[in-house]
Parts: sequence; structure tokens; C-alpha cells
Amino acid sequence: MALNCDNCGTANRDIAKFCKKCGTRILSNSASDLEQLIGLADIKNEIQSLINISAALKNRGTGHKISMHTIIIGSAGTGKSTIATVLQDLFFKNGIITKPKADIIDAVDYPEYTKDFQNNIQKVKGGILFIDNAQKLVPGGFAGDIHQLDKLFSEMDKFGTDPIVILAGLPEGFEEFIEKNPSIKNRFEYKFKLPEYTATELYQICIQRLTKYNLTLNEDADKRLKVLFKQAFKTKDKSFGNGHFSVGTAEEIFKNYLSRVSKSGNDDNIVCKEDIKGNIPEEKSVEQVIAEMEEYIGMDTVKAAVKEIAQQVAMQQERVKRGIGKEEKVGVHIVLTGNPGTGKTTIARKLGEIFAAIEYLDSGHVVEVDRGKIVSQYPNETAPLTSSAVDKAMGGILFVDEAYTLTPYSETNDVDKYGKEAIEALMKRMEDDRGKFVLIAAGYKLEMERFLKTNPGLKSRFTKYLHIEDYKPDELLLIYKGFFKKQKYVLTEQAEDIAKKAITKLYDNRDKDFGNGREMRKLFEATLAKQAERISKISTNLQDDELLVTILPEDIPYEAPKELDVKEIMTELNELTGMKEIKDEIANLVNYLNIEKKRKEQGGTTTPLNIHFVFTGNPGTGKTTVARIIGKVFKQLGLLPSGHVIETDRSKLVGTTIGSTAPKTDQVIDSAMGGILFIDEAYTLSPDDASFDYGKEAIDQLLKRMEDDRGKFIVVVAGYTNEMRKFLNANPGLNSRFTKKIHFADYGPEEMVEIFSKMVAKKELLLDENAETNLLKFFKGVHISRDKNFGNAREVRNIFEASIQRQGNRLSKRFTQPDYDEKELKYLLLEDIEGVEAKIKSLDDILKELDEFTGMVSVKKAVREIALQIKMQQERVNRGLAEAEKFGMHFILTGNPGTGKTTITRKLGEVFKSIGFLTKGHVIEVDKSKLVSSVMGKTPELVNDACEQAMGGILFVDEAYTLAGDPLKGGDSYGKEAIETLMKRMEDDRGKFVVIAAGYKKEINDFLDTNPGMKSRFDRYLHIDDYTADELFEILLGMSKKKKYKLEETALEEIKKKIVGMVTSKSKDFANAREVRKLFDSLVAKQSERVSKIPIEECTDEILCTITKDDLPSDGTKSMNIDEILKELNELTGMQNIKNELTGLIDYLAVEKERAKEGGDETKLNIHFVFTGNPGTGKTTVARLIGQIFKSIGLLPQGQVVEVDRSGLVGQWVGQTEPKTNRAIDSALGGILFIDEAYTLASGGGNDFGKQAIDILLKRMEDDRGKFICIVAGYTNQMNSFLDMNPGLASRFTKHIDFTDYTAEELEDIFMRNVKKKKLILDLTAEEKLKSYFENIYAKRDKNFGNAREVRNIFEKSIQRQGARLAKQLKMEGFDRRLLKVLSFGDITGDYVSYPENYGSLLEKLGQPLPEISLEDINTKLNSDINNSTEQNGNNLEASNNLNYEEKLKSHPNLIKFLKEIEETYSKYKNGLLTDEEIKGKVKNLVVFTEDEETKKLFVEYYAEVLYKYDILHSADVKYITAVNLKGKYIGQASGIVNKTVDEALGGILCVEETQNLISETFDFNGKEAFNVLIERLVNDCDKFGLVLSGDKEKMNEFMTNDFLYIKNKFLEPFKIKKIDNAAEEKELTTQDVLNELNELVGLTEVKTFIGQLARLLEMEKEKEAKLGIKSRFNPNLIFIGNEGTGKTTVAKLYAKLLKSYGILEHSDLVIKRKADFVGKYLGQSEALVSKTIEDSYGKLIFFSNAYELTSKEPTYAEQSARDKLKQKLVEDAGKFFMILAGNKNETELFMQREFYITQPHFVRALYFPDYTAIEIYQLFIKQFNVAGLKLSEATETSFKFFISANNINNSKKVKEIAEKIVERCKQKGINEISEEEITL
Repeated sequence: MALNCDNCGTANRDIAKFCKKCGTRILSNSASDLEQLIGLADIKNEIQSLINISAALKNRGTGHKISMHTIIIGSAGTGKSTIATVLQDLFFKNGIITKPKADIIDAVDYPEYTKDFQNNIQKVKGGILFIDNAQKLVPGGFAGDIHQLDKLFSEMDKFGTDPIVILAGLPEGFEEFIEKNPSIKNRFEYKFKLPEYTATELYQICIQRLTKYNLTLNEDADKRLKVLFKQAFKTKDKSFGNGHFSVGTAEEIFKNYLSRVSKSGNDDNIVCKEDIKGNIPEEKSVEQVIAEMEEYIGMDTVKAAVKEIAQQVAMQQERVKRGIGKEEKVGVHIVLTGNPGTGKTTIARKLGEIFAAIEYLDSGHVVEVDRGKIVSQYPNETAPLTSSAVDKAMGGILFVDEAYTLTPYSETNDVDKYGKEAIEALMKRMEDDRGKFVLIAAGYKLEMERFLKTNPGLKSRFTKYLHIEDYKPDELLLIYKGFFKKQKYVLTEQAEDIAKKAITKLYDNRDKDFGNGREMRKLFEATLAKQAERISKISTNLQDDELLVTILPEDIPYEAPKELDVKEIMTELNELTGMKEIKDEIANLVNYLNIEKKRKEQGGTTTPLNIHFVFTGNPGTGKTTVARIIGKVFKQLGLLPSGHVIETDRSKLVGTTIGSTAPKTDQVIDSAMGGILFIDEAYTLSPDDASFDYGKEAIDQLLKRMEDDRGKFIVVVAGYTNEMRKFLNANPGLNSRFTKKIHFADYGPEEMVEIFSKMVAKKELLLDENAETNLLKFFKGVHISRDKNFGNAREVRNIFEASIQRQGNRLSKRFTQPDYDEKELKYLLLEDIEGVEAKIKSLDDILKELDEFTGMVSVKKAVREIALQIKMQQERVNRGLAEAEKFGMHFILTGNPGTGKTTITRKLGEVFKSIGFLTKGHVIEVDKSKLVSSVMGKTPELVNDACEQAMGGILFVDEAYTLAGDPLKGGDSYGKEAIETLMKRMEDDRGKFVVIAAGYKKEINDFLDTNPGMKSRFDRYLHIDDYTADELFEILLGMSKKKKYKLEETALEEIKKKIVGMVTSKSKDFANAREVRKLFDSLVAKQSERVSKIPIEECTDEILCTITKDDLPSDGTKSMNIDEILKELNELTGMQNIKNELTGLIDYLAVEKERAKEGGDETKLNIHFVFTGNPGTGKTTVARLIGQIFKSIGLLPQGQVVEVDRSGLVGQWVGQTEPKTNRAIDSALGGILFIDEAYTLASGGGNDFGKQAIDILLKRMEDDRGKFICIVAGYTNQMNSFLDMNPGLASRFTKHIDFTDYTAEELEDIFMRNVKKKKLILDLTAEEKLKSYFENIYAKRDKNFGNAREVRNIFEKSIQRQGARLAKQLKMEGFDRRLLKVLSFGDITGDYVSYPENYGSLLEKLGQPLPEISLEDINTKLNSDINNSTEQNGNNLEASNNLNYEEKLKSHPNLIKFLKEIEETYSKYKNGLLTDEEIKGKVKNLVVFTEDEETKKLFVEYYAEVLYKYDILHSADVKYITAVNLKGKYIGQASGIVNKTVDEALGGILCVEETQNLISETFDFNGKEAFNVLIERLVNDCDKFGLVLSGDKEKMNEFMTNDFLYIKNKFLEPFKIKKIDNAAEEKELTTQDVLNELNELVGLTEVKTFIGQLARLLEMEKEKEAKLGIKSRFNPNLIFIGNEGTGKTTVAKLYAKLLKSYGILEHSDLVIKRKADFVGKYLGQSEALVSKTIEDSYGKLIFFSNAYELTSKEPTYAEQSARDKLKQKLVEDAGKFFMILAGNKNETELFMQREFYITQPHFVRALYFPDYTAIEIYQLFIKQFNVAGLKLSEATETSFKFFISANNINNSKKVKEIAEKIVERCKQKGINEISEEEITL
């Protein structure tokens, strides 16, 4: 088609670029331009769309331009330059650019081009800058480094859309670079990825080029050219030039044409066949290809199927040609199954030829791949690999061998995401490139069927399913003969007969992996080898041609089966003891097979082997042994090729998820092919409740394989008889499949003797006469006592091995005796076999020991009766007077803790063993946790296991009642299951073991009522009473005697008193003897502490062993005598009626005590009080005095006062009140329970739980009569109503004391007592007006008047005002310091205007002026006078002010700096430089993370001093309290405690320690309440006190990120107080110091090498920076991989120091973090956590322990947020912090794959930390011992190495733990050499 010039109209050729007349550039239309491009339909459409958009924009006239920067990627010869030319022409013609010619720059010229880059860019404005071979200009991977194209990208940001930049390059390197760098990719609007040309497209390019030469092809030439390109396409490699090859071919043809016509002169422009040179094969027709395929041996069904496929495809194409069908190609994809060597690859190649012949495929070439070639082990690489394979297969066949491996079997159904990625990529290409290639997925039939089920859409993608069967023997023979024919060998007729037999044997014994045709090749090669061996023995001159090519029968590797000798085969089986039935069965089978063999030899038909066995019987009866022998027998018989036995059980057959069982079962069956599959405990495949069990699937698969692989393997299922019967009946097909059922009976005593004797003989030992005589009797006893789990032959073996050990122990003592004879080594004695102990305790001995126990009189009597009863029963049996049936004996044993239940149980075990009732007499102790599981069906297993362990002994079930659960909550279903199982075993195994159910009496009785049959199962009920005080005292004396301690007389009296007090105040949980044990231990501890202070030379043996009165532990209460108490009582203001009441009570009780001494009955204390009155009238104070009174006169052992209110007694829901009230009462036993505002218990109405608390209180006052005193207190009217609401209440409270309000005089008296206590005096006005002041207060009082509390508040406020007043006068010159002792009336009232100071002559009373003192001393004095909280908190401000805090805190410059800044701020405020508004935000509350408690306290006290100095606080006092103590013990208690604590801290600072424990868990109601009240007070009383929250930073992390966030603005920025060892301050380590320290570590060779290399690199970087000023961009982030205790943290700490030494880090601290530091719990929390964690670690190295926990396999939103934020911080904050990811091998490697985009670009290396070797562990121990100044003795070194090996010690953590124990032992002994004794842990 001619092209007309737009300028002059002249017609030009269609390929012309410029007009031949005027020279103007010829512009083609876009359609003709795009027609130049062969293929590339999608790219052409995109270019046309681009042109249309540009035209539309141009027509709009807005002047707007779109970016047209383009990237073109393609292999060599795929048309990159052609597309660029087309774009140039189209853009110019359509006015997109103004320059007709592009600037084309090759990569080689690019550096030169950039030298004058700005000018060159200006020159190309309005045009295109085309850069070719761009792959040469980019680095590999992430664009972290500066590269050659950076300049271009930088300029593109400036010049925008003009010029248009086109980058073209090869995929290798260039494509990866673009994909990995989105910022670069986004600069280009278009990206064209050019595919490689197909054979047809290559042909079209060649034709296009020939057309330009005005050449056409005749029909023969055209056919030859197509074949040429098909052949070229099939055989192409990486160097194939694609379009370049086509152009080159066209040029070669043109030359050949010119050469030919130059000779003939006939220039007709027609290319002939001979012009196309080269070795081009003739193209085969479909018929030819199919004819070749027909010659293949076998495969008849496949051949037919292939022909059918060819016909279908051909017909479809014909319909398309005729316009009948759709134009698109039909898709053909095939599943091809078959065993190895069946010709799958051959068929694939033949299909390729057929598809090429019918022109369905361009070339028909076959690309063979397997999983390894299309699946990567790294993320995001699989899809590209798979697509690359498909690209290579375009126009041909992609043959995926063993395709099922793309979804490998996983027991847990874990998805192989990389294989899944490959499948999805294949499925997409199968659909997208339908008709362009054929996929053949090949593999084993079974595996391929499963493979197709793994993806719902996979099966539908395949259109044909072909299966190639294994070759039959006659087909295999043809293949075998074919090999000989091909190499011109001759098989003799006799040799062929032998070959048939050999091949038939191979075929009959084949398994899944049988190689078919490959096996024939092996047989052929083996035959040639044997022939060569035969010929080599013949002289060379006799070796003629015939001899060399002839195959004789002896050349075939085949051994004919021998006549089977039954005796020979049965030898091993006959050696087994017993089993006659089994031996006869096998013998009959051998005879039958011999007949079958002869029948076959005579041409008769044989029955295929189909034998499967059921073995039933108990353990140890020989089932597995017989299975192995059968395997050997069947191999000898030729029925099984290998005869191996695969032993398996349920766990190896049954999967844990849907779909995992069948493949698991198949794997096991495949391994058993040619042998025996032995399934032990097969009945477990069909459990009783099998409705949701996968065992059924295993059974179904087993049955299928037994049928499918008939004769290829034998199945033996084994198990207990009854269970196996049920198993076989569970599936109708099971019974019929197992043709042989053999029962293995338990061995009888005679057979056990035979087995034992064989073992003795095998060991070359003898039995002495006594042993020989009694051996049968012994085994009869063993046989009689057997149970379900009796081990038969295994039991005999155990007995034999134990006998050998006992013989060794016995003879070891005989070696040194003079009468020892070496012959004794040969003999086993009866005592060796029976295990007779040196001395067996007699029943009398045991009962005598029992009698020595303290107390337990009734139990001792019962045990004696039981023993005698059983003994008499046995005697009757022995005399034949009763049947020899064992009777059952089970016990209920009740008693409180520490009464000796376990001890009695053990003694019963001894009794029962001594009288022969139990064989072992051992005790198995269990409780609910060991019997009950929360997993359905698991509980019976636990109970049965416990019963089995207890066989022959006692099962002791402690707290048995807990099995039934709480009846109010419906009981415990799993516990009931345990009870029922236990009851069944108690009945089934009656007489074989004893069950003792133990616990509290009441609870056990309730427990027995939970099951109707329970009581009848227990034969005896024993109860152990609590010990009396005398019995407990006797037990303590026994302990001291046993430990060789002596008790002084005075100590004895006090100890007895102590024990009496313990018994008097004991609660339900009183631990009896255990309490005495605790008391004794505390006596010894106190005695040790006392004696340790005595010089060792003065310490006599008597002192060391004597316990005195001083060693008694204090109960924590101050001990006062009665006179001191009365004095304190009388000093109280007012309360005369109360004083009289208590004095009278004391006198009465004293008389009662004296009467008791004279033998009279002492009245049991039953006094309870009602205290009525308003707040502050002294009720609590009097309660405490009553406690002291009753303790001093011996009526209360402890006298403590437990204060509670309603919240401490009443619960919030059903069932909570009773335990809560009981706990409060229990804590008050031995003292006083003081219930404040008791009337509130009855204030809630009819359904209130308070009534329940009252009922429980009344019951306990009666049940625990005399053990505690109850005082109920409250307002008078309310308490009267309270007592009236319950008839029993008033009668229980025998003393009613009314506390009246204090009078005005008494209030004044209380105030003056406080004044005198502070050593103050009143000014004259105060003296005059104080009385009227309190009269006025008294007159105005209301119901809530606080009495004494009100006075205390007035006094404390007065002190505060005095302090504030005097603080201003202190700085005045000439201040009279005597005024410090004067309290003015203005201080009391706060009205200084009306009441100025009035000293008068008062100062004269105070004596001479005080000496000059410093300001600090004045502050100290003022602080001590502010209020009495100093006394309460134990602070000594005077002492603390004498400390030089700055000196003390010198190691903490951050603290000093902080305090100085605070001082400076408040100093400015005091001097008017800051306004109130400006100071308002400077809150005084702190959060302190501390590692050093001592330094923290110094700092907080200094901080308080500073705030007090500047009047921010009214006091410098600090109140310390732990968070746990703020919470209290009971719900509702926290509020009162917090308010009380804050009140005590008012004016100063409240420091809450261990804040991390404030809210310990989500439902910590007490903690939440304490926190909320504390913050409420902080808000309401913000000016009255300061709050410091302190604790461990790591542990406070959750608190800081949750609860604290809401009040963050109330606190200054948190800071940390580090622990600094001032005695050994850390010096700055040099690089060499660090490397030396690293090299001293044990092991870790590779780690040391790497860090050494790293150090050298850093040295070079440092030098480069110093000399050239080039800043290092070194990335020190690493990944540490290794198990726990392999040195990761240790190396990380050294690495941090190394980086610090090079100046990369600012600090050498290693910051250890975990998942909780990065991943939050609430929306948005993770980002904040990551930011905070990293920003807090700027300049430091973060060690992320167990980093793989950051994200799970299926990350949560919180994990994803944390990961993304971390990724962002690694980029944005690069260089500000550094990180080590650490974890164990498997999880960390998976994490590295999972989080590729974190680990790959940001972490330079993964270092592996191997487990320590045994020798390295030994070296670690030696280092530990050296540090402690210890060494191993020479004799211990070898045994210590053995100790390391035996205990499998492989990590440093275990080393440290064990070494510390050994060091401690050595310290205790005072030795420095470690012996074997010390390492016996």
C-alpha cells in the first residue's frame, strides 16, 4: 500500500520514512503503524487507547498532558526497539511530541550522555529519550545504593512529562529492580512486558521481512519454512534470538535466492524450497505419528484415548475453519497417571507431535518440570517461576511430573502455601492461555486423585484423564527382548523361558514403585553383565561372533524356587514356648503352598494368596514375635518378596484433621508392601463413640488397599480378645477380610518356667536346687496375681533381669568373704528370683511402730482389728474352712489437715503386705487433678491408669469430695465420670488393691451421698480427731529430740502456751502436726539467728543445740502486761463508764483463772460486745485494748483485731457471702473481729446477702465458742434496730457499751494532749480562747460529728498553718527561733487578721534564745512538726536531711538534673518570674521505673524536700505503700484502704511501690477499685499531696499502655532509675576489649568469626569517614537463631558494646523486648507501642526475644499493625536505633519467610547459635566453678563428664542452674574441691 506525502502529495512505498520528492517525514496512520507489530495484541490495544486519550485531551483544548513515560521489558529480539519506533511515529503524527526523531542512548553511551545532562535534556524537549539496555545501568535488588539512573529519575521529577522517557531492557536484573522499587516504578505510566514469539509469529516476522524484499514463497517453500521455525522453536535455548532469528533467516533466504537467480537468470521474486537451507526434518503427518505410537508395547487404552483426543481436536478445528464453531481454540489439558516406567513422558512427547501435526500447537515441544523447578522456598518467587515454565511451553506441552507433590501430604492439613501458589498460577495460565499450550499433570493414580481434590477449580481445568496400567509379564518380556534386538543379541529359546520366569517373579512381587520398562532395562543390563562374566572365562581365541551375541539360560539372573522343607521353615517358630495352634496353622500353610507350587509346575491354575490374620491376646504373649516369624516364613515360601514387618498403631494411621487420615494410612501401607503390616491395638481404630472419629476412615482405606493390592502384603491386626471381637463386628467387611484368627492365650505357670529356664540357659547360668524346686510355685503365684495388663513373657523377662541385678548385689557383698567360691557366679538362688528383702517387718513390728504414733487412739485400734480380721480369714482359707476368694477392703478416712491421714495409709500398706493381703503394699497418692481431665473421654483413662499403678497396693485419693464438684453449681460431670470409673474398678478388681478416700469429715459425708452406690463400696470408716494441745506439744518434743535440740524450761512453758493458743484459736483449716512443724522450724531459724551473733570460739555444743525462750517467734503484736494496758486505758480522755466496765471484767476473769488453778471449773469465755456511738468516740481504740487485755490474761492467744465492714463480709452474688464471712472470722480466731457499721448487714431488704452473713456469724460464734470475740459497732439507734431484727442477735452479745460524744472539756483535753505531745505551747490568745472555741464546736456538732477525729484534724491543720506562717519569717534577719514552739490562735482558726500572734511574756517562759541553726536544720525541724505522719510512716526526716543527697545520687546525673530543673522552675515562680497559669501545668506527680529501691527512696525524699521548700507541699513526709496492700483482701475493701492511706499522706508525697501489681489481671476488681479511688483522690485533692508510682519497667508495661493512658496528663514524663554498682563502675570498653571478651566465650566459632570480620569492616568504615568524610551507611541489624541457652543474649550484649566502641550506638545498653512491647490488645494500641518502644531505644540496640511471635501464621489485626509500624520505623528511623531479632530455628526461619519484607531488606545476616557440645558444656561448668573459686577433683572429672552426657545438658541456662546448686553445697560444707557427692543432684 502506497503512502502519500502530507506536504506534496507524492506517492511513496509503504515502507518509506521520508518523501522521495520533498524529503518531508512520512507519517503513517496509527493502524498501519501498529500492523508492523507481530502478535502483541494486548500491547497494541493499549497503545491505540493511549493515542485516543491524547487526541481527546487535545480536542478539549485544556493544554493538559498526561505522563507517557514508558518501560519496555523483553528478551532479546522480542520487539523492544520496534515498539519504541512505532511509539515515536504515532506520538509525532498525533502531535504528542514535536520532534520527529527520538534520542536513542545505549547503556554503553549513557555515562558520557550524563556528563552534560541538563543540556542534553533540553535538546530532547518535545521528543523522546529512549535508553536501551537499561538492565546494565541498575544494581541488583533494592535500590539502597546510588546508581547510574538516579540522575535521570531526579531530573524526571523536575521536567515532568516532557521529554517522554522510554527505558528498555532485558528482564534479568532490570525487571526485579523495577518491581522491588515502587518509587521508581511509579514514575512510569506504562510498562510493556514483551513475551517471546511463538513459532507462528516467528514465521510471520520472516514473511514480513521477505515481503520488504518483494519476495513470496511457493507452497513447498512455505511448508519448509514453517517446519524450520517449529524445529527452531523446539530446540531453542537462552541464546535464541527470537525476532532477530527470524530477520536473520529472511536475510539468509534472500541471499540464497539471489545466489540461485544469478545463476539461472530467472528473477521471478518467488522463493523455492532449495533457497531455505539447513537440516530441516520432514514434518510428520498425524497418521505417521499415530502409526509410530501403535508400535509401542501395551498401552492399548491410552493409545485409543490419544487417537480420540486427536480426532476431537481436529474436528473442532475443522468446524472453526468452516465457520461452524467458535473461533477460539478448544482448551486441552490432561491428567496422566501410572507407575514409574509405564511411558508417561513418552506419551506426552507423542501427544506434542500429534498436536503439532494437526496445527493445534505451534511446535508441540515438551517442557518437563517437577515441583523443584516451579516452586520456590521463598515468598513471591513461585508464581514467576511457574509463569516462566508456562512461557517456555507456549506452543507446546508443559509436562509436570509428580504433580501431586505441589500439595504434599500433611498430617495436620497444613497448607503448603508455595505449592498452592504454583497451582493457582498454573490454573490462571490454563484459562488465560487457553489453546496456546497443553498442560499434562502426571503421577501415581491415588496421589493424583487426591491432588485434584485439593482445589475446587482444579479438576474442572483438565479435559482428559488417562491412566497407563503396569505392563503385564508378556508385555514386559517383549520390552526385554526389544533391548536385545536393538543391540543385535540373540536369546536362545531356553533363555527366553527362563526370562519369562524371572519377569513373572518380578511382576508378582512388584510394589507401588515397580519400574515397569525401567525394570526390564535393569534386567537386560544384569543379563549382559552375567553373559560377560561367563564369556570372560573362555579363551579369547575361542570367542567367535555367535558366542559374543548369544544369551544362554545361565545368563538370566534368576533363581528357581526350592522344594520347601517344613522343618527348616518352622525351626524358629518351634523354638517358641507353647503356641501349638499357631505352629500347626503355619505348618499346614507350608504344606498347602508346596502343593500349589507343584500344581503350577504341571500347568494347573493356582489360587492367589489372600491371607490376613487376627491375633488376640494379652500383652507379652508373642503376637509381634510370631508376626515377624511369619514374615520370614512367607519370604522363604516366595509369597512375600521381602517379608519385613511394619509395626504400627492408631497414632500412625489416623490423622487429626479432615482428609489427613487416608494419605497417612496409605503411607504406612506403602511401606509394608511386600511384607507384613502389623497393627497393634487395632480396636482403637473403632472406639466406642466413633461417630466423629477418623479411625473409621483408616479402616475403610485399609479394606480398600487389601482389595486393590491383593496378594502384595499381609495385614495382621492384634489386640485384647474382647476389644478385637467388637472391632471386627464394627464393620461388615472386616470379618470377611481376615481369613485366619489366632488366639494367644496367657502363658501358664509351666510355660513361664520354661521361658525363664531358657533365659537362664542363654545367660549360661544355673538354678540352685532350692530355686529349681520352688520355681514353679513362684510362677504359680505370679500367674494367680496377674491382671488385665499382665505382661506374660515380658513379665518373665522383667523377673529374670531383676533376678540378675539382685544376684549381682548379693555377690558384691560375698567377694570379700573368705568362704566365697567363684562357682557362686553361675548360680541363681531363690532369693534372687523372689526378691526377698534382708528383713521383712512382721505384723507385730509394724503395729508396735503404729503404737508409737502420738494420739490416734481409735484409729490404731481399728487398724489392729482390720489386720487381725484379715489374718484370721486367711487362716480359715489355708485350713480349707473358707473359699480362696479375696475379699475387698476399701476405706473412708476423715480428718483435718496434718492429722496423719497419709501416714496411717502408708502404715496400712505395710500391714496389708506383711499379712499377705496386698502383694506390694505401696501407696499411690492422687487428688482430683490427677484423676479428672477437662477433655471428653480422657477421665476414665486417668482413673484406670491410677488404679493400674496401685495394683497390689493402696490408691489414696486425697480430698476425694472434690471429685463431685459443687452441688450448688450442678456438680462436676467429669468428676462424676471419675467416681463411676473408680467404683467399677473397686468392684472389678476387688481384693487386688485398696482404695482410701480421704478428706474433711463433713465434706466426705456429703460426697458419699452424691452417688447411691458409693457408701456400699467402702467397708470401713475411720476418723482421726484433731490433736490436743498436749499431743501437739508431745509431737514438738519428738521433733526436737530427733533433731538433737534441747529446750530450756522457760522455753517449754512458753511453747506450751503458744500451742495451747494455736489450738484454742484454730480454724477448720488448722493443720495440726504441720502447724507444729512450722513452729519448730521457726524456733530453729530464730535460734540459728541468735547463735550466729555469738563469736564461734564462745559457742559451746550446748549453746548450739539449746532453744531458749528468746527463740520463740513473735506473733507481730506488742506484748503488754495488764498494768501497762490499764495505764493506757486510764490515760484515755473521758470514757469513765467504759473504764469501769473493763476494769470490772478484768477482775472477774482474774478470779475465774485463780478458781481454775484450784481445781474449779473455769467458765469458758463467751463474751461478745456491742459498741454504740458516733464516729471518733474511741470504739476501735477500745477494741484494740480489749484484745491486749484478753491476750495478757491468757484468754485470747493472739489478741489481734481484724477490722471489717459490710464489704468485707457480704458477697455480690449467690454463694460468695459464706466463704467471705468465714474467711474474715477465720482470720480473727484467737483475737477480735471488729465489725464497723454492723447495722448495714441488715439494711438491704429481704433478698439481701447481708442476712446470710449474720446467720453465718451467729453460727460461728456458737461453733467457735471461746475462740474469738466479736464486737459489732455503729450509731446507737441503728445498732438497736439491728439487734432487734434477729432474735438470736441480742442474746449472743453479752456486753453492751455506749460511747457517748466527748464533752467540750474533753475535746479541749484531747487537743492539749496533742499539743504537749509535740512539745508546743499556746500563745496568750489561744490560752484564753481555746475553751470557748471547743464549746462552740461542741454546740454546733451534728450526727456526723467526728469527736476525737475532728480534734485531730483541727490539730493537724493548725500545725500546717503554723509551718506555712513561720516559713516566711525564717528568712528574716533576727528571727527568734523560740517562736517555733508556739502555736497561735490564728494557726488554730486560720484567721490571722482577727487573731494576730500574741506572745506577751510568753517567750520568757521558753528561756534564752536558741543558738543559730542553718536553714536546712530549720526545715528539718519544721518537717518534723508538720504532722505525726512521720511517726506513722517510720520516716526520720532529721536523719534524712543530714544526708547529702547530691553526693548520694552522684551516679545518677539524670536524677540530679531533674531535681535541679524542678528547683529552678519553682524558684522562678516564687520570685514572680512565672505566673500561676504558667506553673499550673507543672504537675508534681511522677512515674518512676526503678531497678534500685534504695536510690529511688533517696530520690523521692529529696524530691519531697524540694517541693516542700517551695511551698508546693505542706510537708516533706513520704508515705510508702505497696500496691498489693492498697488492694486489700476482700472485695470492697480497697476503697477504704486507699482513702485512709491518702488521708495519712496529705501534705506530703504518697509513693506506691510495685505498681505493676496494682491491677494484676483483667478481672482484678480490687485492683481496679483501688486504682479508680486513687485517681479520684488525685483529681479532687491535687493540691494536697503528690503521687509517685514506682515499679519495674518491664512488668509495668501493660499498666502504662492501658490504665495509665487515661491519666497520663496528670504526671510528668516517666523516667528510669538504674542499678549502678558504684564499687565497680563500668569503664568504657575498647573494641579490642569487646573482641577479647567475645573470644573468651565457649564455642560459637562461626559467630565469633563473623563478628570479627564485622569489626574489621567497621574499622575500615571508620577510617574512610575520618579520611574522606564519607559517612558510613552500615546496617548492623542481625538475626540470631538458636535454642534457649545457646548464648544469644550474651553475644548481643557484647555486640552492643562493640557498636558503641565504634560510635554507631550512643549507649552500650542492650534493650531486651518481647512481643508485648510491640503488639497491643486494643484498636490502635500496637502502633503506639511500637513507636514508644523504638523511640525509647534511640541510640541503643534492641534485642527482640522470640521475634517470631510478632506475627502468627494467620496474623491478627493487632499483629499486622505492629508489623507494618515496625517496617515503617525501620525505614524512617534507620540509624536512630538498631535491632536483633532472636528465636529458635524452626519458628524464626518460618518467620523470615513469612515476613520477608521485614527480614530481607533490613537485616543483613542470620547467625546460627548451635546447641553446645558435651565438651563445651563441660567448659562452661569449669568457668562457673572457677568464678566461685572451686575446682573438680581429679577423680570427679570423668564422672562429671558422664553426668553431663547422661543428663543431656546442652544449654547454658541448665549449666548455670546446676552449677549454682553445686556451689551452694560446697559453700555449706566449706570446701573448695568438688567431689562426686556434690554433683549427685
